[in-house]
Amino acid sequence: MLECLFWKGKKVMFAELKRFSNDKIRETQVKFLEAALTCGLNKESFLIVEWSLV
Repeated sequence: MLECLFWKGKKVMFAELKRFSNDKIRETQVKFLEAALTCGLNKESFLIVEWSLV
């Protein structure tokens, strides 16, 4: 599962938001990434954003 999907024309970007020291990548997210790469998307289309409250 992903948090945000961005696109412009034929370019897409998937972003996953993770809270610092609180969230982890889940196995289902790894499987999603592997499937997307197998379908022809490139790794540059994926972004992990780590955030924290100040």
